[in-house]
Amino acid sequence: MLNKSEARLVGITALGGLLEYYDFIIFALMAGYLANHFFPNSDPHTSLLTTFATFSVGYLSRPLGGLLFGHLGDRYGRKCTFAVTVLIMALSTTVIGCLPSYAQIGIWAPILLTLLRLLQGFSIGGEIPGAITLLSESNQKHLGIIISLLLFGVLNGLLLGHLIHSLLTHWLEPQSMQSWGWRLPFWLGGSLGIFSYFIRKHIHESKLFLELNNQKLRQQIPVLVLIKSYKKTVLAGILLVLSFRA
Repeated sequence: MLNKSEARLVGITALGGLLEYYDFIIFALMAGYLANHFFPNSDPHTSLLTTFATFSVGYLSRPLGGLLFGHLGDRYGRKCTFAVTVLIMALSTTVIGCLPSYAQIGIWAPILLTLLRLLQGFSIGGEIPGAITLLSESNQKHLGIIISLLLFGVLNGLLLGHLIHSLLTHWLEPQSMQSWGWRLPFWLGGSLGIFSYFIRKHIHESKLFLELNNQKLRQQIPVLVLIKSYKKTVLAGILLVLSFRA
């Protein structure tokens, strides 16, 4: 089984994945409140649909995040990019909770919200592949169990989001929830994400990356190597995840 150091790495990685997915999904759970504050419209259905369209923007930026952070991880190491992705998610989530409404700053409110949603998608696009790579390179012997524990943590982020949403709507009056309570889940997710960032700064680099670095086998432009040498593998991976939804 896993030794203490390996279990700690899996725990930190799974916790980060949990918080990232919590931050990513809480946007959808708060969509009704976001619609009223950032996309006011005489038709509430149009307002809500616009909010969900903004939510979907995060999915568009995920492949770009995976491409960039995958390249940076191959170039400079998994530890560095792994810390950066959770920090981007934490900061963008916190700022969403602090954004002024449409009534206060006009069109800039939905524009800023959309940009922050893009950052969230960009972050999670680099987070999950980076986490899988870090763990798989650190322990080939127990690959199945460590990746399953990571995904278990990620999916629990969805459950945490629903739990926080349920507790808030139970404890707060509808007027308070509409006025300021919707901001609390974003502040909570951002705070926990920043805490996770400082924990991640102390994890070790993957064994395989250190070996490649010591042997000077790192590629200077790894993304080009990926595209040139692994076209079929990349295409197969894209087709496999096309039907996947968070």
